[in-house]
Amino acid sequence: MSPSKVSTIAWDTFHNIVDGKPRDGKAKHHGVNPATGEQLWPVPIGTQQDVDDAVDAAQKAFESWSQVPLEKRKSLIEKFKDHYMAYNDDMIDLMCQETGKPRQFATFEVKAAAGFFDHHLSLDIPEERSEDDEKVMTTRYTPLGVVGAICPWNFPIILSLGKIIPALLTGNSIIVKPSPYTPYTTLKIVELAQEVLPPGVLQALGGDDKLGPMLTQHPGIAKISFTGSIATGKKIMAACASTLKRVTLELGGNDASIILPDVDVKKIAPEIVMGAFQNSGQVCVATKRIYIHQDIYQEMLNEMVNFTKSIKVGSPDSGALLGPIQNQMQYEKVKEFFADTKKNNYNFAVGESEVAPGKGFFVQPTIIDNPPNDSRIITEEPFGPIVPTQPWSDEEEVIKRANNTNAGLGACVWGKDIERAERIGKRLQAGSVFINSWEKPTPQAFFGGHKESGIGGEWGKEGLKAYCNAHVMHTYKQNVVDNMIGHSSSNIYLSATKEDYQESDLDQAQRYRRPQKTWLISVEPHKHSIPFVPRHQHEATHFVATKQDDERSYLVKEHPKDGIIGAILIAEAAHCSSEDIRQKLQEGLQTFTGSSLPSEILEDGESDHWIRRAIHVLQDNGLVERFDVGEFMTFAHSYAANRTEGDGPLSVAYPGLHKRKERKRGFWLSYPMQAHRREYDEESRLYGGLM
Repeated sequence: MSPSKVSTIAWDTFHNIVDGKPRDGKAKHHGVNPATGEQLWPVPIGTQQDVDDAVDAAQKAFESWSQVPLEKRKSLIEKFKDHYMAYNDDMIDLMCQETGKPRQFATFEVKAAAGFFDHHLSLDIPEERSEDDEKVMTTRYTPLGVVGAICPWNFPIILSLGKIIPALLTGNSIIVKPSPYTPYTTLKIVELAQEVLPPGVLQALGGDDKLGPMLTQHPGIAKISFTGSIATGKKIMAACASTLKRVTLELGGNDASIILPDVDVKKIAPEIVMGAFQNSGQVCVATKRIYIHQDIYQEMLNEMVNFTKSIKVGSPDSGALLGPIQNQMQYEKVKEFFADTKKNNYNFAVGESEVAPGKGFFVQPTIIDNPPNDSRIITEEPFGPIVPTQPWSDEEEVIKRANNTNAGLGACVWGKDIERAERIGKRLQAGSVFINSWEKPTPQAFFGGHKESGIGGEWGKEGLKAYCNAHVMHTYKQNVVDNMIGHSSSNIYLSATKEDYQESDLDQAQRYRRPQKTWLISVEPHKHSIPFVPRHQHEATHFVATKQDDERSYLVKEHPKDGIIGAILIAEAAHCSSEDIRQKLQEGLQTFTGSSLPSEILEDGESDHWIRRAIHVLQDNGLVERFDVGEFMTFAHSYAANRTEGDGPLSVAYPGLHKRKERKRGFWLSYPMQAHRREYDEESRLYGGLM
């Protein structure tokens, strides 16, 4: 249920937000309503002191915010969304005034932001694990720190929230700089967020052209995410280089739309026009060049002209489909393209009179018929409602023309032959290619440009990662001796470090065991153990290393070339009945071989015989390297006979041909015998495993 509106929100007063509090300033600037030319409300211009204070607050907030569990962060962001949605009508009114957009499109942008919240809140970035015989590699994605978001004026809500939400979700704090042309909705969004988010986590600074460099050069900011022109993007990248900030640049485009000859002309002509003129052409990923197959060129051009003539241009509440150019600077740039077209006598298919009626910055949608390849309207991005068309006949040639640009943001291919359309689409040098649709980016998919259209990208799971550091941990598995002395849990004998001994679980065992599979006949761990490594032919040798801790004392010997080639484990074992031994043997064999020992063997044989037969079953199934079981048992008996009564029971292990390079498996088993007796003691615990 959405919260009630907060009474303190005033929609005619605007402040910067620093450390959770509104902040005014001496210097002010004003936005302009582009539909009327009227001056809007004053907004404080952020200073260097404001930037320093905001960064200090953001760094302090990051320390705690980054440690908040993901689900708790999601819960707070969900509340942020609810507060935002409670003010949708106010936001729509405000957007109409600061952007001049027709009300239907302002409504769409304000409400579409809910989808950005919902999608990002559905995402997680789980740990990524890979493993080989020696180690487990775990990649975690950790927050960067303080993010600076420099936002554009064409979609002030979607493109600011498209940076804010993923930054917060991944544990970063963020300072948002809205465009000086459209500061109002963004400042109010950040103000609303203070009702639910901790101070300093989300801040906003309005300002002029001097504010951007203050952010990009500040050493306390870890990342800049910028959406805007290619020219400004290059300046931002250069400024960020001084402190090697992470940078995401979503820059301009010069999108090509290729129309195949098999399309339904009447059906798709309006779609192609809207792809070019959406938001009065003020879309980085709008269609900027239209290539129509020569067989349908004139027919398609006529249909596009007819639809363009039906488009109404006007103020937000006039029922118009297109609004004004958002600001005078861009209005003058768009007019330059009209002047260049007239100067060079290119053919206006529709819209020769660029200035539409009214006081605002209105421009009539215009189509230029077949200008030359080197014309300005082909090679540059006008960022307004003016688009060229050209015919094509050869597929290879039109692909080269489409790719002949320094930009690479988006592209479209239209055709009933999907295979052909996708074949062409795969060869277009653009970050996002749309088949049978004009450019419609979605928060579900990564969005970024090729060439000079940007670096990195946003949205989707990959977009989340853009707000993170990749943190890779390499955990090396222990040698086979640790396979025998580690803590047992969940029928997995854990190969672990000392720190893992006391709190192992199935997940740890699966991650750290060496080799990949381990079979335990028992789950009881040792209390005290001393393993040592004999040489070849099971001859005992001296020890070269001694390790001790509070619970274990053990000795280790490694072969200089092959690594560990055998081991003997002396241990205190827990009590275990014959029935338990039989059950564990059968469970282990069934798990790894799908077979078990015949009942007559378990009934008539001695436990020593059970173990021999179990090893043979494992060998027959290729799970254990073959070795002379009799020789090995003789060695174990011989060694046990030379021990004193107080030494405790004996366990033996045989890695077989487990060489480091060959990665072959061996088998180890606990063979508990009292030191003064050669027969098996049924009161002792029996356990073993694959190495």
